[in-house]
Amino acid sequence: AYNSAGQAPDNFYGAPGDDANTYPELCQNWEEHRLIAYTDGSALHAEYKLHARAGWGAWYGEGSAYNYAARLHGYVQTSYKAEARALLHVVRTAGVPTCIKCDCKPSTRLFNGIIADSDYD
Repeated sequence: AYNSAGQAPDNFYGAPGDDANTYPELCQNWEEHRLIAYTDGSALHAEYKLHARAGWGAWYGEGSAYNYAARLHGYVQTSYKAEARALLHVVRTAGVPTCIKCDCKPSTRLFNGIIADSDYD
């Protein structure tokens, strides 16, 4: 079964149709009964708003059908938005407890704040 999450283009707010869940038996990386997913986002020419282009990806393991990468859709093209989009993809598609490894401290702080506080706005 192929994970088709993220195939539909994002709307202008960066919310895709991530409606497919991962199947844990098809993923190789586990740590303390949690699936491990690595995320990353980057941007080229970020200093020029009109020329900036960003992309993101999620990696579950070597040869995993759930590894996914895509360009960032929308008008705002920054590495922070790409990092957040990658985190959002894993949160939406992981069907089991997952440890997300991300190299962007601002994005992880934001997501941890949202998870910790149900009234986060």
